[in-house]
Amino acid sequence: MWIFPLLLSFEGRIGRMAFWIGYGTVLVLVCGLSLIGLPIDSALGGGSNPTLFGKLWISATLLLYFWMSLALCIKRFHDHDSSAWWCLILLVPAIGFLFFVIELGMMRGTVGSNTYGPDPLATELR
Repeated sequence: MWIFPLLLSFEGRIGRMAFWIGYGTVLVLVCGLSLIGLPIDSALGGGSNPTLFGKLWISATLLLYFWMSLALCIKRFHDHDSSAWWCLILLVPAIGFLFFVIELGMMRGTVGSNTYGPDPLATELR
């Protein structure tokens, strides 16, 4: 699966390995974008208070982070034959994080095809 459909699309299913690779990519990308924005903001005169550019850059980076994280979580829930609405459980402190790590990151999805598409492990092995 290409990285852009993996991170930007809400369709289909992904396995655990694609989920962790995708999430690692998201973190590296967002950290890189943040580090790029800091010197630009400083050059524009932003010291301890960010300029308008800095605020917009941070907002765009956070929006991109949430979009890509949501796309990965939705596809993992689809792999478990669950609705995307289950992503709301991630908003619950502590329980959401445990659910994220255990359910999405460690547990195998539905074996074979389900409502959301073919088994990603079966298609990866071909």
